[in-house]
Amino acid sequence: MTVQTDPLNLAFLLCEQIVQEPSGSISLVHLADGITVPVAYKGQPIAYSLGVYTRWIQGTGWFREEVRALAPESGDVLASSVLEFEMAGGMRAHQNLHRLVLPIADTPVGEEALYIIELLLNDEP
Repeated sequence: MTVQTDPLNLAFLLCEQIVQEPSGSISLVHLADGITVPVAYKGQPIAYSLGVYTRWIQGTGWFREEVRALAPESGDVLASSVLEFEMAGGMRAHQNLHRLVLPIADTPVGEEALYIIELLLNDEP
């Protein structure tokens, strides 16, 4: 029987777009240090799509990874993406790609808001 060991998170990156290249490599386009939301017709903000890249090493067993976007002030979950993956231990890495679509129509045009992007492994932050 193999004992499950939690993996070590090497990367948790947010970007505007994730591209899987024909060679199999992954390109992250415009790493996010802040989000500027485009404004639709009549000043109504539209949803924003956010790419999330995670990379893990040294874990053994099955894991459930969840990425959640939390609303400003209330902390309500606006968007969530869940993936399950298996790792065999050692230094072999595992990477996951998520896409979150944030409904941001409640943020008034011209104002700033702080959205929390949270990473959970087996339902724990």
